[in-house]
Amino acid sequence: MYSDQASLLLLPTIDTDLAARVLELSTRIVVVAPVDGPENALATRTCAALMSLALVDPISVVAIADGASLLPSVARSLRARGHAVGGYVLIEPVIPAVSDTWPDAPVSVYCSLTSDIARVSELRGWDVCDIAHVPSCRDW
Repeated sequence: MYSDQASLLLLPTIDTDLAARVLELSTRIVVVAPVDGPENALATRTCAALMSLALVDPISVVAIADGASLLPSVARSLRARGHAVGGYVLIEPVIPAVSDTWPDAPVSVYCSLTSDIARVSELRGWDVCDIAHVPSCRDW
């Protein structure tokens, strides 16, 4: 999919210590996974964590489940640092709100092809792929 950007930065709990350790492996893919807490607080913590990291463009942003709801905030944070997003990969997502500034790059959605998620994604013009065929992160 985005094979020229195949690296991994994992923020599963927005833990900057973990992010720093994983940063040694990659600087081009940001994974935003579901975490507990109010959405505004999570968006603030996620963006603060991203601001503290040395990322390399273009960045692929992978969002899992309700982590996708943070994507508009993540995109604003990355743009504020002057980063370019190469694409978004949403896995079984809670579909985030679309605005005039998000999405700012191609979106691919992995879900059940018969789900409401697939229908909404197709209406938005996003690529929809079968959840059974999620590629390895090394292929992004």
